[in-house]
Amino acid sequence: SDGESDGESDGDGDGDGEGEGEGDLPPPPPMPDDDIETDMVNMDELLGDGDGWDPNESELPAPPPIPDGDLNVFQRAERMIRDAEQRGVISNPHRQLVECLACVLAHGRLYMAGPSGTGKSYAAEQIAQILGREFVLQGYDGSMFPERIHGFTDANGKFQPGPLTKAYASAAVYCGDEMDKADTTATSSCNQHVNFNQRIRVGNEDLLKHDDFVFIATGNSAMDGPGGADGEYATEKQSADFVARWEQLGVMVHFDYDAKVESNILGKFKHEHPILATARKNLRDECIDGSRTIQTRTMQGWTTWRSNGLSVGETVGRICRLWSSTEVRKAWKHLPSQELDKAVAMLGQW
Repeated sequence: SDGESDGESDGDGDGDGEGEGEGDLPPPPPMPDDDIETDMVNMDELLGDGDGWDPNESELPAPPPIPDGDLNVFQRAERMIRDAEQRGVISNPHRQLVECLACVLAHGRLYMAGPSGTGKSYAAEQIAQILGREFVLQGYDGSMFPERIHGFTDANGKFQPGPLTKAYASAAVYCGDEMDKADTTATSSCNQHVNFNQRIRVGNEDLLKHDDFVFIATGNSAMDGPGGADGEYATEKQSADFVARWEQLGVMVHFDYDAKVESNILGKFKHEHPILATARKNLRDECIDGSRTIQTRTMQGWTTWRSNGLSVGETVGRICRLWSSTEVRKAWKHLPSQELDKAVAMLGQW
């Protein structure tokens, strides 16, 4: 009849009926079972022997390590510090050690400025340990003169190299500790060393710089003048030329106290760290003499005396023996009155 569809099959099963739409594809032929099994075997080969990731496991497998060449200088420093800790080369690293090591990796130079007793020279030694280098520490003060740093010619005409000269020609980490206390004559004599000149003249000797030489300096100030910014320390204003050699490279780091490092030192008394941190804050708020400090090394003394049975007040009295009673009462005013009285009672006793 006229109502029948033109697409109806002619019933001969040959599939060439005129009614199939021109845009329809024929269904795919069924996949033989052999082929399915083969595909499964191939998938097993791709997955390996069961060592691949199990989707039922809660954690993803660890990503492969990133090659050092793909890391920036801060990532490299962080990795090196973590590796040194795991190998037992260093322990209890300061939170700013990554930044300090990054400066050394990038420029071979570092200037750490910060309050006394924050662990600057110790951090410099840790950098040497991480790099596997000899550590040469030389203290600076107001009486420092160039010959003590670089060397001198003796009575027999033979040149006797100083600590910096020896380090410059070797794979050593040289640390000029409290360099901002020295006279500008002494510090300016180090300009060519801070420049990393490949060849320098010391006395009558020509000296070649070792490729792995590292120059680290520490101070209580940014080398910005007598006493530093706060006038608390016996420092000297260094020449703008000398300061620029560090500043323009971006290797000056303000090195401050690290609560985590200090808590680790306190060990089982780490819950008492807020007592010491509050006293440190009171020192500044009360404008107490700058020579009165609560340093990172104070934590060592605190732990020793508390472990030997002294009360909090007695421990304060022992580590503040040179303080006045007024200074103690202001800095430690947060202590219970009984403990504060114990501390004051110990002052001046030897």
